[in-house]
Amino acid sequence: MGKLYDIYDKIRRNYINLKLIYTRNGWKIAEYLRKKNIFYHIGDNCCYYHNTFPAKLFLVCLHDNVVISARS
Repeated sequence: MGKLYDIYDKIRRNYINLKLIYTRNGWKIAEYLRKKNIFYHIGDNCCYYHNTFPAKLFLVCLHDNVVISARS
């Protein structure tokens, strides 16, 4: 069962990464992450301009008024 979950997790991660690459607005990305419960918690007025994810998504907690940016 663990192997099947690993495959599902890779597919899910790749789908989310593709969606984030084509979405250029960090505020919309944060709303998508909040709506789909990708991270443990995302507060109000957050912006996520990064195109990759940490390894353990369920451990990430962003409070209110947080901006994460790594694009050049």
